Amino acid sequence: MEVKQECEAFKRFCQRIRTLETQIPQITQPSFRTQQIRSFSEQSVRDVIELCYRETVMAVDHYEQVYGNSFGDEISAEFGNNVAVLILEATLLSPLLKQRLLQAAQQCINSRRIFLKTLEDEQNTLKAAHSTCQKIQQTLFSNEDNSLNTLSNRRLIEQYESIRSLDDECEKWLHRRQQQIHDRRSTNSTKGEYRVLCPYLYTSLDVTYPILTIFVILHEQLQTRKQQIFRSYIR
Repeated sequence: MEVKQECEAFKRFCQRIRTLETQIPQITQPSFRTQQIRSFSEQSVRDVIELCYRETVMAVDHYEQVYGNSFGDEISAEFGNNVAVLILEATLLSPLLKQRLLQAAQQCINSRRIFLKTLEDEQNTLKAAHSTCQKIQQTLFSNEDNSLNTLSNRRLIEQYESIRSLDDECEKWLHRRQQQIHDRRSTNSTKGEYRVLCPYLYTSLDVTYPILTIFVILHEQLQTRKQQIFRSYIR
């Protein structure tokens, strides 16, 4: 899963950043560096951070196909413009810049974890919706086999109550689904593709909101069936 790969990539980026030694401008730093710590003598701060980012986050298999941003655009999109400016203008890796980098990367991890939970919830919703749709379609199909004109009033009432119960369930699904979509739109997530879940997940389909679409269709069919039963009853 792409989102899981990105989570792991940001974790690796954090690990790389933690190995970098910070510098304070007012204090003269010794020239000695251990082999485990990167030196900035031959590379700018931006170059070092970019290398860390390119070898982790931008190295995921799907990066070019899904995003394809330059390093500057990528940092602005993920970490925000303020952190991007700090990176581009930094002459040394201060403790503040290092902290801001780690905080921004952790936020990217957290937002993707939330998105993964949302995907899991969406999968469960799809299963429940499929089960309800099957039940409604089976009821509609079985009732089509019965000629309403040959049914007693008692059987007509039973069918009407059955259809009405399913229609009520259908309306609850429509209301609940609309609320879910509204709530997700109001929630900050990661990149633009993730801010609205349905367009992101169902881009290959002819409809953006398949669950809403099928329940609207079933609702109309149930309404039509109720009208047919009612007309047969009052004759």
